[in-house]
Amino acid sequence: MKKNAIKFEQPFGTFYAVSFKASELLKLAFSDSYRVEEDEAKGTQRDLKLSRTKEIKDYIKSTDCGFPNSIILAGNISQQALD
Repeated sequence: MKKNAIKFEQPFGTFYAVSFKASELLKLAFSDSYRVEEDEAKGTQRDLKLSRTKEIKDYIKSTDCGFPNSIILAGNISQQALD
């Protein structure tokens, strides 16, 4: 899948802004749970907790609900994560 992107530079790195449909994003993205292996931190995503899922569900159903207009995805994955 090819996409046009807007490249922008910041002091701490180069970033790209791209637009995806949710269905496209689901095909591309994955979550790598945070863990420690041999004294080294791996992954970034917190483990799923049902209590937190309920809090999010309640928030979505509330009148205060609001979502950001963009999602930031980390592209710093290793080849090992792809295997």
